[in-house]
Amino acid sequence: MTVQVTVYHNCTRDERGRSTAYLDGYQPGNPVTAVARFESLLGDDKDAYFRVLEHVWFLFNVGHDPDFGIPDPVAVHYRLAKNRSLCVGDVVRIGDEWFACGEAGWSPIAEPQVSVISLHGTAPLAGG
Repeated sequence: MTVQVTVYHNCTRDERGRSTAYLDGYQPGNPVTAVARFESLLGDDKDAYFRVLEHVWFLFNVGHDPDFGIPDPVAVHYRLAKNRSLCVGDVVRIGDEWFACGEAGWSPIAEPQVSVISLHGTAPLAGG
């Protein structure tokens, strides 16, 4: 089955405007902004979401770099938009399921607060 995958940057900032998501991870109520969207195949076994999330991690960290194989056009477009690497605290939606990136893997979460916030390294998708 084909599903839509959307990648969101966690845009949480402290009182001085510094990002805190990579230190604290995703916390309910953190604002997130959509930065990439693509279609992916999703199997029907228990590891299907894990495989998609691992692919997302690869795409948005090194998928644009020819040193790691043929660059993926989705990853290249993401980097051309000046987006930063995917990191702890960021969120991915696969179909109707939501996941937060942690220090060691992914955790299912409830639907987060989706906002449109433009920051250095976060270029919101047109149309959210």
